[in-house]
This record gives sequence, structure tokens and C-alpha cells, in this order.
Amino acid sequence: MKTSKIILGMALPILLLSACGGRPAESKTSDSFDINKLSNQFIVHFHSDEKKYDEHALWLWPKNGSLNTEFPFIAEDSFGGISASDLSLYGSDPANLEIGVIVKTKGSWSWQTKDRFVSTAELTPDSRGNYSVWIVDGDDTIYSEEITDFEKVRLSYFVDFNTLFVSAGGGKAKKVELLCDGEVVQEYSPASPSQNVTMKLEQPVDLHHVYSAQVTFESGVTRNRNVQIHEIYNSASFKETYDYDGELGAIYASDHTLFKVWSPYSDSIKLKLYRNGTPTSVSATKGSDEVYLEVPMTQGEKGVWSATVNEDLEGFYYTYEVVSSAYPKGIEVVDPYARSAGINGLRGMVVDFSKTNPEGWDEVAPKQTAPTSSVIYEAHVADITSSPTWNGPEEKAKRFAGLIETGTAYTNDDGSTPTGFDYLKTLGFNALQLQPIFDQANDEVNPSFNWGYNPLNYNVLEGSYSSDPYDGYVRIKEFKEVVQAYAKEGINIIMDVVYNHVNSVNGQNFDVLVPDYYFRKDSEGVLTNGSGCGNETADEHTMFQKFVIDSTKFWANEYKLGGFRFDLMGLHQIATMNAVTAALKESNPSVCVIGEPWAGGTSGLNGIYKAADQKNIGLYEGYGAFNDQMRDGLVASGMNGPETLSYVMAPASNADSKYSAHLSAIKRGLAGGTGMLSDDPAKAVQYVTCHDNRVLKDRFLIAKEKKPQVVTFGEEDLPHMSTFAQSFAMLSQGISFMQEGEEFLRTKGGSENSYGGDPLSAELKAKGYSDWYQVNALDYALAIENADMVEVYKDLINLKVSQGAFHKATPAEAKAVTVSDGDSRGQILVDLADASGDYRIAFANGFADPATVDFEGYTLLLDTRGINPTLNSATPMVQYQTLVARKTA
Repeated sequence: MKTSKIILGMALPILLLSACGGRPAESKTSDSFDINKLSNQFIVHFHSDEKKYDEHALWLWPKNGSLNTEFPFIAEDSFGGISASDLSLYGSDPANLEIGVIVKTKGSWSWQTKDRFVSTAELTPDSRGNYSVWIVDGDDTIYSEEITDFEKVRLSYFVDFNTLFVSAGGGKAKKVELLCDGEVVQEYSPASPSQNVTMKLEQPVDLHHVYSAQVTFESGVTRNRNVQIHEIYNSASFKETYDYDGELGAIYASDHTLFKVWSPYSDSIKLKLYRNGTPTSVSATKGSDEVYLEVPMTQGEKGVWSATVNEDLEGFYYTYEVVSSAYPKGIEVVDPYARSAGINGLRGMVVDFSKTNPEGWDEVAPKQTAPTSSVIYEAHVADITSSPTWNGPEEKAKRFAGLIETGTAYTNDDGSTPTGFDYLKTLGFNALQLQPIFDQANDEVNPSFNWGYNPLNYNVLEGSYSSDPYDGYVRIKEFKEVVQAYAKEGINIIMDVVYNHVNSVNGQNFDVLVPDYYFRKDSEGVLTNGSGCGNETADEHTMFQKFVIDSTKFWANEYKLGGFRFDLMGLHQIATMNAVTAALKESNPSVCVIGEPWAGGTSGLNGIYKAADQKNIGLYEGYGAFNDQMRDGLVASGMNGPETLSYVMAPASNADSKYSAHLSAIKRGLAGGTGMLSDDPAKAVQYVTCHDNRVLKDRFLIAKEKKPQVVTFGEEDLPHMSTFAQSFAMLSQGISFMQEGEEFLRTKGGSENSYGGDPLSAELKAKGYSDWYQVNALDYALAIENADMVEVYKDLINLKVSQGAFHKATPAEAKAVTVSDGDSRGQILVDLADASGDYRIAFANGFADPATVDFEGYTLLLDTRGINPTLNSATPMVQYQTLVARKTA
């Protein structure tokens, strides 16, 4: 074997999906390939024993750049697959590039290697200026020269405290040695050389040490690989020894504070107290690195470390300095249970919450609203106040304080409208769902737009929404004022929570305190990527499930929230979601808990534990899930391509082959069902858009662009199409949900996912957008331009929240709702009732000349087109129209 050297180290996980980062560009392929003719290329050779190179691809990116692109393997040689990309993609100086490298499943993220950086400064270019590296599947090393044998330790992990499993690749093992901190402590030779070897250990594993497995192959070659420990955490012995159900965090009293943190295998933990929450690395003028006090912590039962400081620490900041086998030199982290923090979430804070309450806070309580009578209005803190049309104080724009600023309005030649808080109050919804407001991995000094799906400190509010992000108290006080102001208007605040992944595992507080415990890994020890953001949390482990329960209870009780929306709920167990909901209902019986019943990739949870995804909706206890089947039936969003048609965008005679399925999903949704999976309205969140994917106007326009011969609506139809689509979400049984600004036909310039982070596209710049704040901002001029449309939305919301007919609470009640075809051309009729009488709803999509409807004896309550026809036995309808009428009992 040729001598080669390692030329890279581990990198931070890159962000891959809309809520967390970039999207893949289209793969580029070549019909002919001659490696001897390449010049100025970055060439990657990849060997896999399976040799299925057409099923793999590379994901490459410059360390300090924005390129995130998938490159296929376009040729093969005796080593394996070959991929080449121009060095100019990664920077201007080929000799000094750092290139991120992942091998992955082609076209998806169902499998991937660790992400690593290659430094061209440590490579020697060939005569044509090419830089080449060699990678072997299952080998963590990236080689600077071709290797000629592929014997390796493919898997090495502890099954439990007393069992080691090793799998050899490229050959068979004739001897396995277990090393502890580099010294051989046990060896084993199977009766005959074997690929897979299980070794029973003479002494139980002590995870205060680092273990490796050394395999001697039949050829005499020796290979070594660190032993993975994550499987131990699933063992009964670990759970019995270390699962802890007590209080954790900084437990404050005026004369002392007790600090408790769970970290079974740390060698030492030191509490560090600061008077200042700002490191000098962030601000030399505002910051200080002076440590007020250092206190060694003591490890007690269940792996819990504690320390008590007998003085009033209110307002102090703190961190934990952890020394362990994984971090022998020590590393400083924030307490996962910290409830506030200084700038950028770098130091936790000791909080006396009694000093954070606004006057009258004791009278604030979540409104007891049954989820099925809810209309949830989803918004981003910044969007409500970031447009110049908001006309509020600049210092409050994009912040918590702006959410409750009164007296703002916008006027132009066409009229006037209230804006911000005063505008939202007029709509009539009873729940405001805020995109993530917990502490994110953002620059709070110079913030840029971010949706917020990049968690840092889960129990801390995001500082960039505060008027003073340096002071951990200010963000608490200002957000409580938001909750109080909306509560006075009968509006509950719902918090969008992202417990399914973190921004980065590398150095993350959970992973430092208990390495490999809080995040799912595959058998090779690679982080699984069900979130699409490089990692996923492991709530099958007791202490993370406990954390999610503790965290949501803290938010609900301290901030008096009305509910929670779980991002990628399909990455959580049914057991976790059921336990969370049960715990929340103890203090708020009508708490609204909803979530996305899917994952963002292939989860490590699959096939092991029951996930809270769509197929298991029947096991939900007290919470609901987004009904994407009805959404897709209406507007074909989500994973559908922009050319995919749906009920709203095309008449039955011109729609694609999915039209019948679309119609079926819509009908079930109207009666409170979720596809064929559930008929319980309390489990169905009915919606047509959310922050993900395109807003309605942009969705309709791109469909017309893609299929102009089929999608033939005119510009004047867009307001009617929007209200028509939204009328289904509002008049269906279940929990009604809408996205901010849809009521006045907002646009995001066609952007499919406006999460921020990446540079604006040339297309958006050409349309006059300068940054992501502008793309996402609520332009209140549209509320004047589309004033009639806004009034229709108000009427729809009012019908939902005020009329019992539209919020049946149980499957038995929902069975009384009758949904039928009005005619063969796409009309839908709904008949239902409450104590006030019988209701009939008629929907007519884009089919020309829809049939008449029998409304004899009914009184018109709403016409989304504003035509307001006289009702009789043959009431005429027009395109994109919803009629709602009642016959008094």
C-alpha cells in the first residue's frame, strides 16, 4: 500500500433543505470522459465494494462560499467512480482552496458520509493543474494518493457495556484487539477468519475512556477504527443506571442558586459565572471575559452534576466547562436548560422570572378555545413590521416591540388601512403562530433575515427580536408584553418549535455533555439526516424526550402560550408527542398542538420506533397534523412540481390524471378527514399554504407559466382563486390554518422558499428586491388594492370561529357532514348543521358555466365573489365561487 496522508478534518454540517439552507442544483453529466485530458479540475475518486456508482454522487462546496451542488460520478476506473469539477467553482486561487466533500445517495439524502474539508494546499497538482483525492466507502480517511487495497474496519461499535461488534470490509478478520486509550486490553481470534466478529468483553466498558478496535486481516494488514458508543445508550443497563427524572438547569432563589446538569461520562465540570453576558470576541467595548466565580461541580446519582452558590445570582451569566475523553482539554458550553442568555446565546443567564412580568400579567391566560374552532394565522416576527408601508417606529421594526405597536397605518391615493398590530386585530383569527422565536444560531448584533429553523438554545428567546440583545432580561419582558397584548384581543400565541435537529452538532452543548446520546446515528456512527439539515435528535432516548417535555411545559407555563407547532413531527416518536401533549394539557386542557407529520429525509427512527408521521395518525392522542393531501388536491404544492395541476388551477376537463384523487382528498378534508388515514377533525390541520413553498399568487402564476394551454385564468381571477382556495381551509372540519398576507394576495416574487441565508437570485433582484426582508415583508399597500378580498377573508374567518357547524369536535359529530358532487364538472356541495339551523356550501372551480345549485329556503351568509345572487332552487354560480347559506331551523 502506498503511503498517503490525511488532508482534512471534520466540518460543520451544511444546511440542505428550505428551512435550513440551500437546495441542490441540477446534476451535470457527460457522455464522454477522458481523465488524461482534464485540466484545472478537482477530481474525486470513490471506491465502494458494491460498485454502484451510478447510485451515488458528490456534494461539494467551498468553505467560504455559497455553492452547494451535486456532482455525479461520470466515469469508472479500476479504483472506482470518478467525478470532476472545475476548480474555479471553489475560489480564485486553486492552490489555497478548502472544499467540503460529502458522498451521498444520488438525488436524495437517504444516505451520506460524514462531511469533511479537503485543503488543496496540502495536495500536489498534476502537470495539468488537477488536484485529486481518493475516498473509500467506510474509511474516514481521504487519501492524497491512490491506494491499492481496500481492507478496512467497516463497522465498530459496542452493542452494550459487555459486547463489541466489528465488521471487516475488503477481507476477513483473523484477530480483533480492543484498545482503551491506545493500549490493548483484550484480544480475540475467531475459530476461522470472518467478516463479522462479536467479542464478549471481560470488563464492562467505561465511557470515560476512548476505545478503538484493531483488526488484523488474513493478508496480515492491520486496520484501526474508533469504537462507536451510541448503541450502548439503548441498553437497559444504561437506562436503569442513568435515566433521571428530576429538575435540571439553574434553579434560582434569592439567597442561592442550584445548578444541575446531566453528563454521566464527563471527567469534570466547572461552573463559570460572569457578570457580563457578552464575550469580548463579540464586542470589545460591551463585553468582558472576566470570570466572577469558578465552582467545581460534583457528580452525584444518575450522572447529574451539581453546584450551589449561596448568594443572589439574579442577572448573572454562566457556562459549564466540560472535560471528558471527547474533550480532554476542556470546552465551554451553555446549559441546555438555560432560560435566557446574553448576546448570540453564548452565555446562559440566571433569571428571576418574577422580575420579568408586565403589569397585569397575573390576569393573562390562554383563551380556552377548542382547536377545531381555531383559525391559526402564521407569521414571522419581522414580516409584520419590515415593510416601509408599516409606518411604525424604525427602532421597533422586525422586533417583538413592533408586533404590538398601535396607531400605525398606511395611506395612498386609493385609500387607507391599519397596519401591523392594528391590522391583524381586524382579521378576526384567534391564534397567531409565530415562526421560531427561540434562540437561533444567528448574529444578533447584525441580524439578517432567517426563518429560524436553526436551533441554538431551545429555552431562550431569540435576541435579534429584542430591543437590546445584550441583556437577557429584555427579550423576556418584551415577549411577555406581546403575549399579553394579543391575549387582550382574544388571540393565543402558538410557538413554532424545532426539536427535531440543531444548527450544528459539532461542539453543541448536548453533544459535549453526553457525546453521541442526543443525536441519531447509523451503524457506522454517521449522523442520520432525517431533518435534511445534517442531523436529527434522538427522542427515543429518555433524557431527550424528558427535555422536550420540560421545555414545552416551561414555554407554556412561563409565557402562557396557547399551543405549539412541531416542525418535522415525523422525526419524533408517537410516545414523545403523546407525552408532550398530555403534560401540556395538565395546565391548559385546550392547548393546541399540531405538527408536520413527515420528515425531511430518511430518518434513523424508521422501523425502530413508531414515528408521529401520517401513517400513525390513528395513534395521536390530543394533537393534529397538517393535511397536505387536501392541500395538494387544492393547489398541488409541497413536493409537487410547479407544472402539477390541481382542483383550483384547472377545470376537471383539463386537469391531469390525479384530478380524481385530488377531488377525493378535498371531500375527505371538508368532513374533517386526513386522506384515508383519519376521520377525526381534531387531528386535521386544514390549509392551502404555509411559509414553505410558494404563496398562492405565485403558485397560480407559475402553473400558468408551465402549462399555458391548460391553465387559462386571467389576472383578474387571482383574488377570486385565492379566496376560493382558502374557503376550503376555513370551512372544513378541523383546525383551520392560513399564512400571513394571503388575504391581500401577497407575493414573494415567485420565490419557492424564502428562508434567507443564500444570496438573492438574479430573478428576484431584477424584480426590485434588495434582501430577504423585502421578499418576505407584508406590503400593506396590497390590503388597500385588494380591500374587497380582505373583507371576504374576514367573513370566512368569522364563520369558522363563530358558527358551531364549522368546528365539529369528534369523528361522530363530523359524520353528520355530507359532502357530494354538485355536477360532473367539479362542483362540490357540503351540507351540515348546528343548533342555529342547516348550512349548505357550494364550491365551483374554474370550469366554465357551472351548474345551478338548489338553495331554496336558505339565506345567503357569504359569497366569495361578492355577486350575492338571489337564492332559489336553481341558484346560478360562476367560476372560483364559494357560496355559504343557512336555513333557519
